[in-house]
Amino acid sequence: MNTGEIRELFPVSRDVEPVAIALCDSRLAVTQDLKTVFVDSEGNLHRQALQWTESPLDMIHWPPYMLSVLPRYVEIRTVESRALVQSLELEGGQHVAKSTQAVFVCSAKHVWRLRPVPIAGQVEELLQQEQVDLALELVDLLPAEEQSAHRQAAEFRRALQLFRGRRFEDAMQQFLELHTAVTLVIGLFPGLLPAEIQSAIHYPLQLPPLSGSDAEKGLEALAGYLTQIRNSLASVNDALLERLSAHLLSTSKEHLAMLVDTTLLKCYLRTTDALVAPLLRLDNVCVPEEAERELKAHGKLQELLILYEKKQMHKQALELLRKHASQEGSTLSGLDPSVRYLQRLGAQHIDLLVTNARWVLGQSPQQGLAIFTDDLPEVEALPRERILAFLEDEFPTLAVEYLQRILHQWDEPRPELHTRLALLLAEQPDAEALAQFLDWSDRYQPERLIHALHNDALWRSRVSVLMRLGHGEEALRLAAPRDPDLAERLCQEELGLFSLWLQLLLSSKEMERAVELLSRFGSSLDPLRIVDLLPRDLKLQRMAHFLVEALLALTRRRRDAQVLKSLSTSALLQAREQRMAAQARKTVLSEDENCHVCRRRIGLSAFARMPDGALLHLGCLKRDLQ
Repeated sequence: MNTGEIRELFPVSRDVEPVAIALCDSRLAVTQDLKTVFVDSEGNLHRQALQWTESPLDMIHWPPYMLSVLPRYVEIRTVESRALVQSLELEGGQHVAKSTQAVFVCSAKHVWRLRPVPIAGQVEELLQQEQVDLALELVDLLPAEEQSAHRQAAEFRRALQLFRGRRFEDAMQQFLELHTAVTLVIGLFPGLLPAEIQSAIHYPLQLPPLSGSDAEKGLEALAGYLTQIRNSLASVNDALLERLSAHLLSTSKEHLAMLVDTTLLKCYLRTTDALVAPLLRLDNVCVPEEAERELKAHGKLQELLILYEKKQMHKQALELLRKHASQEGSTLSGLDPSVRYLQRLGAQHIDLLVTNARWVLGQSPQQGLAIFTDDLPEVEALPRERILAFLEDEFPTLAVEYLQRILHQWDEPRPELHTRLALLLAEQPDAEALAQFLDWSDRYQPERLIHALHNDALWRSRVSVLMRLGHGEEALRLAAPRDPDLAERLCQEELGLFSLWLQLLLSSKEMERAVELLSRFGSSLDPLRIVDLLPRDLKLQRMAHFLVEALLALTRRRRDAQVLKSLSTSALLQAREQRMAAQARKTVLSEDENCHVCRRRIGLSAFARMPDGALLHLGCLKRDLQ
């Protein structure tokens, strides 16, 4: 057509004159017997052809239709889908023409005017007949302001057709692209929506119920759809949110998210229950009552426990744990699940924790004690005074073990708790346990503890406390007759006690031990004071070693003092020389002298001189030092 070149396309029958018309898209439509074929502007023949019931006598193009006059009928077909749309019995028709509003068919005796149904009406009719593709072709011919709503309705029907044809993934993708109301998509699966919402939803197509593998595949596709909605919800604008939230009582993101998460949970319970726990551990907004009902119906106790914990429904969780603790075969049987849950509660739920720890402690004191002593951050942060008061009131035998664990395990610094453990140990029959604790701890309050140590069996502990109080002589008098080795250690801790111990030894006629003591510690004692304590009949020969060591020690101390005096005198003389040199140094400040830091004139301002001779304002020096 562009060059005028003649090209043979196909042979035609001699009985019927071929008809050729130009289409709106630069193609030609040419009849060939019972067919109409299409030729482009290059003369290329398209495979697509329209098949008529009789050979056409004339035809016109009324997009998207092709209207053909046949000997006995007028047939209307679509160009793209080639489907028969309408057949009118108009015998004798020969020619056809069109205006902007109608089509005219004439015969030798008659002229018929055919008026098309308005396009919007055609679209509705085609959608009722489920001819979605043809309806979408007509939508493009509507006024621009009407196209969006009709296209949305047509595409929605197409998505429903895909769903009805078990093409669930494709249907869900179509719903996503159309931004279809979430309730309409979920409503395709009975039993997922609340009854009041489901009853308000109606679909333009009859949708058969799903069962078996079809139902499972459909729910898996729905779960994928809901996951994408969930992930994109944060970025949804108000207009789109209103479309997605149709049929809900509120158009808030919160309400829509609750519907999505709750339905997603239901899908997982029916298809992939391994995903239930991960969903519940996320920051989900499932409706607690619905989620609880679904989990109970499917027997998901572990997942129900996760739901309770995430929703802060701790009372219900602990009731569930207590109920199943004694049920053999239950996934929550035994005390361990209860112990772990109580440990995670933390200090903010201490009342609930203590209340529910009572029955665990009653069944297994050691497992129950682990609630308060396991090495976990939440357990370490629990209020220890409150727990101790609880144990002392109801489980006093565990109070000592609790204090021992927290003092050693967490290095508890508070003197009150150290003292409390000491007082409790003082009431125990094992005196050695208290003595060992007092040797280990230096944080207890001795002034409170001393009054609880009147029992003779606790004499060793009383010695430790007296030493802490600074009553060394009383402690030594208590220890010396009972444990000489302990008395010796006390004297080593406090050298001033050696004289008293020597007196105690001499008064008890333990001369050999006294001499041996002087031989080992003579260098640390004052010989003049010791000699006054010794009996007059003691032979000098026995005291020789002590006297030699004592005199040598005095000589060393005197020599050390002389060396220290010489060093101190030298340091004093050096300091005096430095002072005199500093006082002899002078600084001349001229009117033009500038600060070394800010470069401004010093003038009459307070100034400082650095060791290298640099002058600067006193304020600049202070700022530099800061």
